[in-house]
Amino acid sequence: VQVSDPSNKSIWRLLSWIALCEALFILTAMAAASDKLNFQAHHKRLLHYVCALAVVGQVSLIELTEYCGDVTVVYIFLMCNKLYALGFVMTRSRDSIEPCISRYWPGVAVLSVLVAPSSSWSMAGHMTYPYYDAALDRCLYLGGALVVIFMLDRVSREHKCEPMPGWASIGGLILYLLHPAIATFLIAGGQQNIVAIWFWATCICMALASAWTYARKTLCRPRSAQGRVIADKEDLEQKDALLNEDYNALSQ
Repeated sequence: VQVSDPSNKSIWRLLSWIALCEALFILTAMAAASDKLNFQAHHKRLLHYVCALAVVGQVSLIELTEYCGDVTVVYIFLMCNKLYALGFVMTRSRDSIEPCISRYWPGVAVLSVLVAPSSSWSMAGHMTYPYYDAALDRCLYLGGALVVIFMLDRVSREHKCEPMPGWASIGGLILYLLHPAIATFLIAGGQQNIVAIWFWATCICMALASAWTYARKTLCRPRSAQGRVIADKEDLEQKDALLNEDYNALSQ
């Protein structure tokens, strides 16, 4: 932790609080993933909620500005680290979890309103990860993100979804990594409308992903010694099934 005054002994309050929340998160995550404790399925979901509370408490309830010289770096490090860990814990026990709060879904609608972001603009240090002055505002902001995560997790468990096409997955990754550079070139080219910038950036990335996927399928398919493209296993199985049907029809 980068502190503004290393000689200030009160820094141990911050470190102790971070360590306490870290221990709570780790112990709760281990309990949720353990098969020996024999927790009921909906009790494991409650443990996920405790992990989420530990995430909020670690970065929101204590005033980092009193201890740290660069609040943004510490805040983002702690928050992202715990959010990734929480996602791993929720995914690991995906098949052994039953709904808990979502059984009373009208309460979730009320909770979503309570943690909705404020319409009042405040930069608060960083546009994507603002560190608000009031602890309640920080808790509500991060709590709102966690509510959305748990809602999407529950919907994905209850409703079957078709797998994302490969080109869309690659296109999303390219857009995530290169959208600043693409937007810069579009702005330099005279484009000033934010909607148009995002639209063309998305189209460019999806086009690149589609071209890459097509080229990979075309150029990387196995070939025989004579240079002919070998069909996929599924294609061969379908052709065999059709031939068997024709043979049986002719035999009858």
